[in-house]
Amino acid sequence: MFMAKFVCSVACSVRALLGLLVVCAVPVVAADLYVATAARGTGDGSSWENATTLDDAAGRALANDTIFIEEGVYSPPSGAGTTAWTLKPGVWLRGGWGSGVNQGSYDASYKAILTGDDPLTDVDTWSGGSFGQGVVTSQQGTNRRILLISDEGPGAFETTVSDVIFTGGAANFGAAI
Repeated sequence: MFMAKFVCSVACSVRALLGLLVVCAVPVVAADLYVATAARGTGDGSSWENATTLDDAAGRALANDTIFIEEGVYSPPSGAGTTAWTLKPGVWLRGGWGSGVNQGSYDASYKAILTGDDPLTDVDTWSGGSFGQGVVTSQQGTNRRILLISDEGPGAFETTVSDVIFTGGAANFGAAI
């Protein structure tokens, strides 16, 4: 009697372990999310024609997903002054994508600028031109964190940020991004 229970228990454990291995072997499908300074089309981020906002993409992206950012200037949502975009571990954030007639073309000269400058409170004075041209000679206003990279979640996923310019970030501790 004891032997029958032991054999059944071992057989059930082996079946459960094999079932767990089969479930764990299911590949994870990574998503590509496309971002523009303003949502367009359906706004679901499935293509450049249906680009979403960085706020939406950062909130939806999971490990192994890639967020492609069209050239432009992006500010975290205005509000409490501590808001920032938060990425989960393993997300790839890629700038350098053209807009307009260059939409979907990659070139490092297409600047995706993530700024901590709160556009509702900042007053910048530029010498030699407008934003992005010349030098800031005076800046007044509130600067915020730009990007937080979450350490929550399973595994040791690497978060990658490439071809993105950070400017005007601020932090009370740690790095300004």
